[in-house]
Amino acid sequence: MAFLQILNWIIGHGYWVMFVATFFEGPLVTIAAAFAAALHVFNVWAVLAVAVAGDFSADILYYSLGYFGRIAFLEKYGSKIGVTAKRAQKMDNLVHEHFIKTLLITKLAPLVPGPIVIVFGTSKIPPRRFITTVLTIIISKTAFYVAVGYFFGQLFSTNKYLQHPNIITFAILLFAAGVYWLYKWTSKKIAWRFEE
Repeated sequence: MAFLQILNWIIGHGYWVMFVATFFEGPLVTIAAAFAAALHVFNVWAVLAVAVAGDFSADILYYSLGYFGRIAFLEKYGSKIGVTAKRAQKMDNLVHEHFIKTLLITKLAPLVPGPIVIVFGTSKIPPRRFITTVLTIIISKTAFYVAVGYFFGQLFSTNKYLQHPNIITFAILLFAAGVYWLYKWTSKKIAWRFEE
């Protein structure tokens, strides 16, 4: 879905759709909602709160699936979501040896967190430790996405910058290159950890 489609969809449906959408594609939805907040459609603090709540709820759901249904869940659904017994054992070791690093890389990787957060639950990481760490990461990450979306929304709504389209083009290209580099770097790190 293109950015403008997501933006129009969020503007048309409001906060509750934003909450549900952050379960599946949090960063893009958060940036689009913050962009709309800069245009005075939403409250920027409400966007931050809804995005954090949606992302956190998804992580708690995935963690609980692993924590309370470790063996049954992995045997029944593990191979369908890419978590084989061998990979689960490697992740279990990685989670216990480098908890914060592994959780940080997992949360920053696009489309990966769901299945991997299940492994944090299956590894029996204490709930309090998981919740405090993941909430810290989510708030930081979401604040960054809100700042990016709000910045570009302000840039879009400010007429003096529209007279200089080369500035907007450069900023968008620079941002896109940074996001692409971060995506490739994170994906490489995750793939390397699993193949070790």
